[in-house]
Amino acid sequence: MKKQLCLFVAVITLVFSGCYKGDIDDLKDDVNKLKEQMAKYESLLTAMNNRLYITSYTSENGKYNITLSDGTVLNVSDKPAFFSVSTTNTWLIDNVDTKVAVAATSPLITIGTTGNWFIDGKDAGIKSTITNPSAFGIVAIAQLKETMLFVFGDGKTIQLKSLSPEVKITVPAGGFNFDQFRWVRITPDVEYDDNATYTWTVGNDTIGTTKQLMHIFAAPGAYGVRLTVKNGIGQGFQEIVVTVKQKAYSNAVTKVFEYFPAPGQFINELPGYVEGDNAAAMALKAEKALSGNSMICLGGFGGYVVMGFDHTIINQPGKPSFLVKGNAFANWAEAGVISVSYDANGNGLPDDEWFEIAGSEYNNPRTVKNYTITYFKPDPNKNPTPNDEYPYLNDTTYIRWKDNQGKSGYLSKNSFHSQSYYPLWKGDSISFTGTKLTDATVYDKSGTGTYFVSEAFEFGYADNWSNTDEKAKIKLDWAVDKNGKPVKLKGIDFIKVHTGQRAEGGWLGEISTEVAGVTDLNL
Repeated sequence: MKKQLCLFVAVITLVFSGCYKGDIDDLKDDVNKLKEQMAKYESLLTAMNNRLYITSYTSENGKYNITLSDGTVLNVSDKPAFFSVSTTNTWLIDNVDTKVAVAATSPLITIGTTGNWFIDGKDAGIKSTITNPSAFGIVAIAQLKETMLFVFGDGKTIQLKSLSPEVKITVPAGGFNFDQFRWVRITPDVEYDDNATYTWTVGNDTIGTTKQLMHIFAAPGAYGVRLTVKNGIGQGFQEIVVTVKQKAYSNAVTKVFEYFPAPGQFINELPGYVEGDNAAAMALKAEKALSGNSMICLGGFGGYVVMGFDHTIINQPGKPSFLVKGNAFANWAEAGVISVSYDANGNGLPDDEWFEIAGSEYNNPRTVKNYTITYFKPDPNKNPTPNDEYPYLNDTTYIRWKDNQGKSGYLSKNSFHSQSYYPLWKGDSISFTGTKLTDATVYDKSGTGTYFVSEAFEFGYADNWSNTDEKAKIKLDWAVDKNGKPVKLKGIDFIKVHTGQRAEGGWLGEISTEVAGVTDLNL
């Protein structure tokens, strides 16, 4: 009897499994779909409770992607009908005019017994393609003036704000007034601008694409400026007048923020060091020299100066913007690598991002990026090591250096300059990091040590060509970021120059960039 009962139960189990397996799978699918629909419902409720708003929507094959102000994208795959307002203030369903007038209140959207859409109880005359809406399925989306309405199959609705940006620029008393060749900075107040784009224009010209306008006007005059802020729902705009006044400027360096030379034969002389001088005092001396177009020396590789001006040097695309003056001449160049920066944060200091001027050697495989060298302060009591073959070199082991390429050596001292070559206001060692150019251009052309040459590079460096040579002029179009990507600069407020080579020219001494001022080619 026990065997027969077990057999009966086994047969019943097999029959039950065989008959209902498909139904159970269908039930699982239905449950999963229900969970998906409930998730959408809950997502919309969460968005509403968090006071999010819709910034854009896209549709493809009847499915919708709704972007919220926090960046969340809701995917509506139910293929709902889309209700929008026509230019004649009637309802459109999927762009078909229903001739049903839009009321002042939010619409009541339903599917009638005939299968047609009804709006506020009026037959829209358009049949719904939804035959069996689930309780949590979205059957319709209606775009209203400032909201988007989601209609579910059970008649429930959820309404989210759907807003275009609102722009307000507060005009100061007397209007917006700026000097030419100075940054124009205007910051608007904008509501509902999440995921929005900004466009500042003067006539047909775009002058900015960020929230804050930063622009330079080269010519005086009154400019009509328009800000348009746009999201996927609509746009807001405001027009203002910017008055630009004429002003005269110094075509010279007006500020030296930092002077930090590497060791060299003219250090402590150009400019002169007096015991007790510190970095600030030496920067003032360098400033005085450069403002009068006198020369300072940067020493060997890495030594640098950071300069500022009483105006912004503008970029006129395709044209050179400035010239860093040096003392290069035929067969003797001491190329300095140039970096530029603009006062992005408006504090008047060179503490924003720097951009290197990518000269002709920037992509040369012999150019070393992020080269670091350390110089060590010499012992004034050390015994010199002269070079018997070159009597002008009276200490070939004068200042020791080492770099991050595994190399080391000495900077030599010559008989023409007896003062210390090490910047005496600095500590026992100093390090510099920057782009290093090849030293293969510096060589003894005579073969006997009597005639050394240092060839100029093609373009893009300081103290590389004569100040009167076209190749000495610098284009801001050549600027690149730290990754080597070209940047479009409207203008610059700061220039940094560092000696770009670690080389020596025998009795002529080390390659050391000299700077004798800056000329703004726009003035």
